Amino acid sequence: MGTVESIYFVLTWLCHRTCPHCYEDRFRPHYGADRDRMAGLSRDNAPRIIANFPERLRFRQAAGGPERAGTVILAGGEVLLDAVREPALYPALDQLRQRYAGGGVQLVVQTTGDLLTERIANELLEHGVRVISVSGIDHHHAGLEEPSAQAALRDKLTTIFEKLGMTYGGTREADGELAARTRYHFFGATPDMWIGKLWPRGRAWMKDLSTADMTENFCARWSGGQNFLRTGEEGAEVSIDPDGNVYPCCLKTRLPG
Repeated sequence: MGTVESIYFVLTWLCHRTCPHCYEDRFRPHYGADRDRMAGLSRDNAPRIIANFPERLRFRQAAGGPERAGTVILAGGEVLLDAVREPALYPALDQLRQRYAGGGVQLVVQTTGDLLTERIANELLEHGVRVISVSGIDHHHAGLEEPSAQAALRDKLTTIFEKLGMTYGGTREADGELAARTRYHFFGATPDMWIGKLWPRGRAWMKDLSTADMTENFCARWSGGQNFLRTGEEGAEVSIDPDGNVYPCCLKTRLPG
């Protein structure tokens, strides 16, 4: 794999929610032996997958411009579940820190947010996380149907983050290198953010929730397929599943690359 700006590593298919808008039906609760199998897949495969990441994770915003620090986003499912957090997530973060010790790679953890506590947030920072990105601020998530509930979760988490010295900001480093600050970020499946009209796949497709029509070009978006072939340049991103399959975007294709 050539150098890219961002690797979106789906560490687990385990999730504690079955959101109606989710683009991946495997993101749901699993129980008993099935849950143990899913957790074991993340625990066992993550070290092998990371061992095959690019030796350097750098990119340039423009040809001939200075190199900037790349990003690894660890997401699910829900990576903060007990079955995943300590057995798979924390070792993966430590391995990534060691692999890119000389390259300044930014580590981002993406979570729905409702499992976050001050203790867990602090542990994430101790394992080298630069950005905690909360992705569940929208009406599709059970318990957050009303704007007041979304605001309450946002306020609760903001208090935790700021107590830990974090500042609000995006998932990219503005100066291109790892600054001293750590950051937090909120987003959700809203008309103006993330997947907007909803990707027509997974449960969103089965429940006919997407308002997209044939003129909608999801591949022309960030986390679609935009610029993924421009290796070494801004916008080059790939997505990797827990089984090691690599796709050109979060939306994926019929077959892995």
